[in-house]
Amino acid sequence: MIPRSILLVLVSVVALNMVSSEVYRLPNNIKPIRYYLTFEPQLNLTKPYKYIPYYGSVTMELKILENTRNITFNKKRLEIDESSIKVLNKAGKELKVIATSSNAVEEMYTVQMKRELIKNKTYTLEINNFHNNLSHDGLGFFRAYYRLHNEETGEAESRLLAATHFQPAGARIAFPCFDEPAIKAKFIVSLIRKKGFNSVSNEALESTKDLGDGRFKDTFKETPLMSTYILAFAVSDYEFKSLGKFRILAKSSAIKNNETDFALDTSIKTLKALEEYTGVNFVIDKMDQFAVPDSYFRYYAMENWGLVIYGESHLLRSKTHDSADDYQRTTLMISHEFGHQWFGNLVTPAWWDYMWMSESFAAYFQYHTADVVRFEFTVLTLK
Repeated sequence: MIPRSILLVLVSVVALNMVSSEVYRLPNNIKPIRYYLTFEPQLNLTKPYKYIPYYGSVTMELKILENTRNITFNKKRLEIDESSIKVLNKAGKELKVIATSSNAVEEMYTVQMKRELIKNKTYTLEINNFHNNLSHDGLGFFRAYYRLHNEETGEAESRLLAATHFQPAGARIAFPCFDEPAIKAKFIVSLIRKKGFNSVSNEALESTKDLGDGRFKDTFKETPLMSTYILAFAVSDYEFKSLGKFRILAKSSAIKNNETDFALDTSIKTLKALEEYTGVNFVIDKMDQFAVPDSYFRYYAMENWGLVIYGESHLLRSKTHDSADDYQRTTLMISHEFGHQWFGNLVTPAWWDYMWMSESFAAYFQYHTADVVRFEFTVLTLK
């Protein structure tokens, strides 16, 4: 067993000393401090339309590390309205933008300034209008459908939701950003939704504003300093079951049939066990878990900080239909993703080449913590 006193130190030292030879890296002259993000997916549809758009805006607070006339960030498959781009100094004065350019191969976008941005000063980049379609491949900001039985009509209805998966480089598909794991910032996310839908993100909901016309704007608390790939949000008509700071969000039938109960109980025990083992408290005030239909989710689960997203067969459990192996699989999955809340989210490898280390620590805790909280499965004896 790895002594708990050296785990975080070990992963920190290795992560900070990694050097990559990868190309297509962003220039090392600007550091984002904070993002203000707003998204509005068009989820008033229930039929499987091919294209479902969303609209967004982002304001980035930037610190200049070296004098530069260019602001270069990542962008992929996004449409940016160039006329909506503004750069302001700390006093709020708008600065002259003379050109923009996009490189599809390197997945980068550059805003060229008339005058140099000065080292150690802070500026604000506003992109007040970008848009894309919700992806259909489970990457970036994607859409998914699920079937729900209507008790009044006796028929199954198609329901629509939108969720995110950003690892390894999907954030740049959803919004303009500095999309490298070592470039951490804080995020304040707002989601505009129709009546009948709800939203969730990494942090707890801070406020809801009625915009009229059946539209509501949910704004979430500021996140800790973190990488873009663990940012997450979702808009759906899901219901939830909660206990303290823990919630599981899923289709209403799963809530009604108590299919979230096992995962909820296991989650509470798992997070407590990891806090006790590491000696480091979980840094977010809540822990949400969100179940996406398997056919729309590329991976078993994703360790987004404070909002873990799962393929539903890896989270929801039925006492009527599921076996002991199914319950064990959910235990291991929760243990793995919760391990990442420390190893990967709190401490992050500097480049994608070294994500194996994050996965290795999570794999270790997948079995160690599962054995602590569900010793009846004796998972450590399995091949």
